[in-house]
Amino acid sequence: MRRNWKYGIGALLLLGGCGRSETKQPVTTTTGSDTSLSESGARADARGQTLVRVVNAHPNLSAVTIKTDNQTPFTEVAYETVSPYREVEDNVTKFEVFDAKTGVTSEPLAVNREIMADGSRYTLVIMPDRDGSGVMMWALRDELIPDEGKAKIRLVNAAPSSGEVDLTVKGRPEPLFDDVNPGSEAGFRNVDPMTGPLMLRHEDGKRTLVTVRDLSGLEAGKSYTIVLAGRAGGWQGITFEDAVQGVGAGVPRIRP
Repeated sequence: MRRNWKYGIGALLLLGGCGRSETKQPVTTTTGSDTSLSESGARADARGQTLVRVVNAHPNLSAVTIKTDNQTPFTEVAYETVSPYREVEDNVTKFEVFDAKTGVTSEPLAVNREIMADGSRYTLVIMPDRDGSGVMMWALRDELIPDEGKAKIRLVNAAPSSGEVDLTVKGRPEPLFDDVNPGSEAGFRNVDPMTGPLMLRHEDGKRTLVTVRDLSGLEAGKSYTIVLAGRAGGWQGITFEDAVQGVGAGVPRIRP
């Protein structure tokens, strides 16, 4: 499944909708060797707050700072990193992206106004625009609860020069996602748990752009996000996994 998101300066995205982006339990997020714990969506909902995090997938920005209408919840989010979830108060929020080197007194590099639901979770992806010269921001809804006995995975192509890409698992003939264009998100899909290296390949099947580091398989009860970033000669697969506490514990993996 491919999903093209609207984006650009002043974009207004309706991100409330339906789905299971509010959790009744806290969520543990792992990015490489870093782990963070965020409270349950139910508690955030009770306080009228939304849970938001940021991924810096822009190779020309060593770090970004994100400002809202009345606070600066994200400071110096480095390239290839994922911030912990932070609470945002307003349902309609203006997010401004700044180069952390110049700070929030400079002109913002991108501005989005988002409509979000109390207690829900969202990921903001900072990436190059289509021609690679500017900055854009995506807002993705995080629906982190897999079906019973399944893992969840999604792919975000944040690399304008990559062309269409497939996400494959070594030893399996069919890709998990195929023909994902730059500027597109292949939304969460429930899959069987599995082991084996995950690879991002050009859609012609002849070139592997990157073997996803820190991710050697998919475990039941967890949700995984892979963001393709970078440029030719320097591709990166930014990965993070989310586990809702008490969901999917003790379910074994299935080997290919």
